[in-house]
Amino acid sequence: MEATCLSLIALRSVQPDALAAFYAQLGMTFVKHRHGEGPEHFSADLEHGVVFEIYPQKAGALPTTSTRVGFGVRSVNEAFQALIKAGAKVVSEPKVSEWGMRAVVDDPEGHRIELIERKRDADSRSARQVGRESMEAIRPTHVEVSLGTIAQNFDAIRAHVGKAEVMPVVKANAYGHGIVEVSQHLAAHGATCFGVALLEEAVVLRRAGIIQPILVFGGVVARQIPQFIEHDLMMAASSIDKMRQIDDAAAAAKKKARVHLKIDTGMERIGVHWYSAEKLLEASLSFQNIEIAGIYSHFANSDAEDLSSAKEQLARFLEVLDFYPKRSLKPPQRHIANSGGILQLPESHLDLVRPGILLYGVYPSREVKTSIAVKPALSWKSEVVYFKVVQPGNAVSYGGTWKSDHPVRVVTVPVGYGDGYFRALSNRGQVVIRGERHPIVGRVCMDQFMVNLEWGTAYNGDPVTLIGDGILAQDVADWAGTIPYEVLTNIHARVPRVYV
Repeated sequence: MEATCLSLIALRSVQPDALAAFYAQLGMTFVKHRHGEGPEHFSADLEHGVVFEIYPQKAGALPTTSTRVGFGVRSVNEAFQALIKAGAKVVSEPKVSEWGMRAVVDDPEGHRIELIERKRDADSRSARQVGRESMEAIRPTHVEVSLGTIAQNFDAIRAHVGKAEVMPVVKANAYGHGIVEVSQHLAAHGATCFGVALLEEAVVLRRAGIIQPILVFGGVVARQIPQFIEHDLMMAASSIDKMRQIDDAAAAAKKKARVHLKIDTGMERIGVHWYSAEKLLEASLSFQNIEIAGIYSHFANSDAEDLSSAKEQLARFLEVLDFYPKRSLKPPQRHIANSGGILQLPESHLDLVRPGILLYGVYPSREVKTSIAVKPALSWKSEVVYFKVVQPGNAVSYGGTWKSDHPVRVVTVPVGYGDGYFRALSNRGQVVIRGERHPIVGRVCMDQFMVNLEWGTAYNGDPVTLIGDGILAQDVADWAGTIPYEVLTNIHARVPRVYV
């Protein structure tokens, strides 16, 4: 095991000075400093030089409920013994799981401390982890991702939504940007939770050292529930039967399962219909092994110019939420706003918002109001690998769908639909070479396509931009007859990601 981290759940509001008073017994000294425009975080150095970090949502105080914050320690056993010696109570002895060592204690100040020592293969290195220093060794085609730009977009969204918590949505490989790299960067920047679509995505994040709460949006089958509980993941529940299964699994594991109730207000995908939700909410109060951490819905048309459908969905959701005040109950965390809702429906922000494509600097549609200034974080680049003059009447590429009536210079670019560059871009897409746009001619092949320079100039090795340099993901989507979501998430894993 290479990487070790320790997380803390504040069971009540805590001032950092008070927190420091207890941990000073263990030789830790807390020092305030800032990360750019993000929230303050506090660090403590042990005698052996290991750094601990906390990331409160607001400078000066930790949140009041179930908020995880990260520390770094040398080993779980060492930290566990130190805490017990200082008066902490054992909740869970150190135990090895498939993804690392874990122990839980309650310290004398009322803080629940979860110690996690995560496995990490120091020698593993995938194509998506390639850095600028190894650019010369990789294929000419690659994607460049600016993690700093994603962080800036995160800050812009956070400023726009005020008190609402921001849940970065990192499903589908963080919309093609790299789920591990993006999540690790945002966690260090102050993100307090994450959203994904699949159990497997959430487990990847846990194994990568992400200790913040993770909500899995997708439907859950019974055999998956123990894994959700093992990895401390929040799951969606939309039926009483499903909640019984979750409650039984949590009881068997002697743990609390964390659930967000999913309400269907008009998407007709997953979730209990809004007009049938009361029975589910009533039943949810009776399960002893489940914590209802949230309740949510999802907009179907929040990125449209006509917002009548979205407003109707919001009204239905708010009607469901009336269940709680009618019973003098505090509601769990309420959320419905996706990227479109964040941009166009401030009344939908509630307790939490879930930016997806907006986080990566891409607006969800051409109709949506651009009420937050964000910048694209991804560019897709390649190089010219072949140059030739094509004579009049000679067909280019499969099927002979394009010919010129005069001599033209044509270059070949080593990108194709095997990389996720759509075949639908045949004779429709454009790229930038030497600062000028040029059209793709002939059919896009699995691994290559051709570009018409007319009588322009290019040499082997010249840069070619597929996304960037004025070409937006939305432009590519328009040419291919699709949406920018599909453009980004379709970029294949064989295309190296370079983080700049």
